[in-house]
Amino acid sequence: MMFRHPIFLWLLPIALVPIYFEFIRRRAGSSFGFSAAGEPAAAGRSLRVFGRRSLAVLRAAAIALAVIALARPQSGDEQSKVHVEGIAIQLVVDQSGSMSQEDMAYEGRRMSRLEAARRVIDRFVKGRTDDLIGLTTFSAYPNEVCPLTLDYDLLSKFFEQIRPDNLFGQTAIGDGIVYATNLLKESTARSKVMIVLTDGANNFGVTNPVEAARMAAQIGIKIYTIGIVPTPQAQSTLDFFSRQIFRQGSDVDEDTLKNMAEAAHGRYYAASDGDKLEKIYAEINRLEKTEHVTEKFLQYRELYPAPLFASVGLTVLESLLGLTVFRKKP
Repeated sequence: MMFRHPIFLWLLPIALVPIYFEFIRRRAGSSFGFSAAGEPAAAGRSLRVFGRRSLAVLRAAAIALAVIALARPQSGDEQSKVHVEGIAIQLVVDQSGSMSQEDMAYEGRRMSRLEAARRVIDRFVKGRTDDLIGLTTFSAYPNEVCPLTLDYDLLSKFFEQIRPDNLFGQTAIGDGIVYATNLLKESTARSKVMIVLTDGANNFGVTNPVEAARMAAQIGIKIYTIGIVPTPQAQSTLDFFSRQIFRQGSDVDEDTLKNMAEAAHGRYYAASDGDKLEKIYAEINRLEKTEHVTEKFLQYRELYPAPLFASVGLTVLESLLGLTVFRKKP
């Protein structure tokens, strides 16, 4: 318990005034003679005299309670309020035809690059809380698959519907960045992040990927880039005679992806298989943490009505007793 106006507690000694006049001042000024020595003792022991003197106690208690009510006692209950400062994350995924190549080992089997990405990103999304997450894909042209949302189950359903775009053989990374930037800039989130995953090089579109990353950085967007770089062993295929043929080199323009990440204050990662891809998204998950700010405050409950009503009640009781049972005879 606490008092809103504790300065009024200095008035508590006033409650002693009725006690002083009734028990100290009166005793000092009542030295007069009696004809019989036993009469004053009997009078002092009488119920009426005792009750009349107890009225001073009621009056003192009423004054003390009134002073306490004036000081305004309160009870403070500590509570906590959590402010969540979430992150807006735009997933930008390459869906060009090359993403259909089944050279990614993950979960004990070989699968397509897009399928491995879909499984890993789904786990990444479901590991987040309180973040707005959107999904954009690109091949020759960018496309918004799912707007920024907190409904991660809905986002997963949209992601399951993505298929490699075998109609166009081009990859417009720069245009995909610009498109995703325009979607992110409308968000009011404290932090904005873009995660770009591709297995190719920018060979279509009107925007240079590095320039697009610089423009994104100017409005506060951080970009992480991920290049799918399967090992030659994973890229091997069998010819007509069941002989194993290895592809040489990789289609990923790693230098451009590194420059994009550097321009937008992010980081570049290379994924050779699904397990490596999962570790990459796990690291990004650790780097981009949602901030939870806890604010503690006191919720006050007023307690002054109790002593106030008690003071009024004692005052009324003291007045009624003084006018009836313990009334002084003229």
